[in-house]
Amino acid sequence: MIVKVDSSTTVLKDIIGGRYEIKGTGYLECRITFISSGSYKVIIKTEDENQITITGKGISRINLDTDIFTIEVLESTDKLSIIVNNIKDYFFDILSVN
Repeated sequence: MIVKVDSSTTVLKDIIGGRYEIKGTGYLECRITFISSGSYKVIIKTEDENQITITGKGISRINLDTDIFTIEVLESTDKLSIIVNNIKDYFFDILSVN
């Protein structure tokens, strides 16, 4: 599934497995939050082929310096929610300079 992300917060709910391509603008940083009652194993792959594996239970957070990446849910013992929150954009940088 391809998810188009602009400067906002995007929530993916009730995920058991699958692959999700997050397509942002290319210049935003983002925070990804994983929430589940059970355990989960997730791989995040960025455009430059960096790979991050997250194994957790409950709430996990990670910050990325890009908003274009792929999330692949390998294992989940309960439904998983993923929140993608863009935390910086170029408008904020322009306003902070002026």
